[in-house]
Amino acid sequence: MKRLARALVLFAVLFGDASAAKAACSGIAITVSKGALSDRDRNRLESQLRTAVDKVCGWWGATYSGRLSVDISTQPGPSMALVPAWRGQRGHMLFRARVVSKGQAASVHEVTHVFAPNANRFLAEGLAVYAHEYLRGPPAYPNFGRPLHAAARPYAKQADIVALERIATPDRLQGGSLDDRE
Repeated sequence: MKRLARALVLFAVLFGDASAAKAACSGIAITVSKGALSDRDRNRLESQLRTAVDKVCGWWGATYSGRLSVDISTQPGPSMALVPAWRGQRGHMLFRARVVSKGQAASVHEVTHVFAPNANRFLAEGLAVYAHEYLRGPPAYPNFGRPLHAAARPYAKQADIVALERIATPDRLQGGSLDDRE
């Protein structure tokens, strides 16, 4: 996995024009639903998403140019962008109000799913988690700002990589809590 991540970064550095990609993505409209958030929290999320778009687009490339439509839910559960993309709603995201209010929205993670969706759930989630740490998204699930290697170490020896590679989007990954919990 570490080699794959390095190869992806090297590819982006060698073949990507970060400034051109960033300029191409600067016009992406972001709409956050008004319900369930204070104006302050909604404005903060919009700002985090704009920063995430700039970072992901500059790193990954201008692979998405549509609108970002964000719904906020008061229900428990994970944030989402990959499953809606798989269902034909690329650019649609879901964040949980409680997580957004705490400033713990996985903005870079979810924007990565929009720019780089993948039918292999393990690859898609691995890339998004890596991107969120590498591009310095806000402290959020699953590692809340702790170094990714330290957060993953207790689980690495138990992981059944072959089984994980077989999980297709939109099937849920199993193991631990998938909610954006503190």
